[in-house]
Amino acid sequence: MDADDRLRLDYEQTTQLLRTLIDVRFRLLAFVPTISGIAVAFVGRPRPAAELLGVGLLGLLATLGIFVYELRNTQISGVLIPRATELEKRLQLPSESKGSDNGGLYSERPGITVQLLGFLPVSHGLGLALVYSAAIAGWT
Repeated sequence: MDADDRLRLDYEQTTQLLRTLIDVRFRLLAFVPTISGIAVAFVGRPRPAAELLGVGLLGLLATLGIFVYELRNTQISGVLIPRATELEKRLQLPSESKGSDNGGLYSERPGITVQLLGFLPVSHGLGLALVYSAAIAGWT
């Protein structure tokens, strides 16, 4: 296997892992609020305090566990994206927007330019914070 083939294989594996992490993120972002909302709606009715406490603690711990897992996936993505960007440069992938040899899916990602309410930078981190804080608040 020559150097170019190794670079292509590395890029393919790096992007595949990123796709997998993104897929897991979307599934969790659909699952956590849905289950939390349903549980809070059904368990929120008058029940014995011990039952409410038990279900609330179980849901809270499960949500926190998923959140920690998501934070770790975010950390891994934070390493993979610069790696993919560097591999794109070494592979000399063409740019679709710049018309040069320095491009690719990760090299041409836009920066964070949109702000929520005029001051909160719109990012994956903000989305995660909103979803998981709402779920955790619901369990508490």
